[in-house]
Amino acid sequence: MVLESAPLFLRRKKREAPPAPPKATGELKARMVALACGKPPEGCARWTLRLLAAKCVELQHSDSMSRMAISRLLKKRGSSHISKPSDAFRPNRTARS
Repeated sequence: MVLESAPLFLRRKKREAPPAPPKATGELKARMVALACGKPPEGCARWTLRLLAAKCVELQHSDSMSRMAISRLLKKRGSSHISKPSDAFRPNRTARS
């Protein structure tokens, strides 16, 4: 709770414009998860974040969508269809010195 008698630098500035509404609605999130769980496009082994973002715009679900927005959306859903880092360059964790 901020008191009116508090110094100016401790008071919160009022927002002049309302916050931007989120691009990803519940329906869009459901469509992206369903798309990520579905069959990947011809010639691809799996869906990538860039492919999902491009498909979202292609199907006119959104006017623009970044791959990072798709990543956050799938991460919140706990989807296993996002790329996982490879263990190829990690040191052997069983051998400790």
